[in-house]
Amino acid sequence: MALSHSLEDAGYTPDTLEVTVTVSFQPGDGVLGSDILLRASVPELLPETFATVAEDAKANCPISQAFRVPIS
Repeated sequence: MALSHSLEDAGYTPDTLEVTVTVSFQPGDGVLGSDILLRASVPELLPETFATVAEDAKANCPISQAFRVPIS
C-alpha cells in the first residue's frame, strides 16, 4: 500500500493500518471509483503530518494511477 511506503519514507512505522475499500462498478461502464476507509495507529505521528503523508500517498499511488478513477 502506498501509504505504508510513504509513512516509512517519512520515518514512521505504523503499528496498524486497517483498510476497507469499496469499489463502484457499473456493468457496461466498468469501475467508476473507489472509497477507502483507513484506521491507523502510528506512534508519534501528528494528525497534520499524517494528512500530508496520506495526500502524498494518494497522489502517487500506482494503483490509482493505473485505474485513473476517483478515489476518496
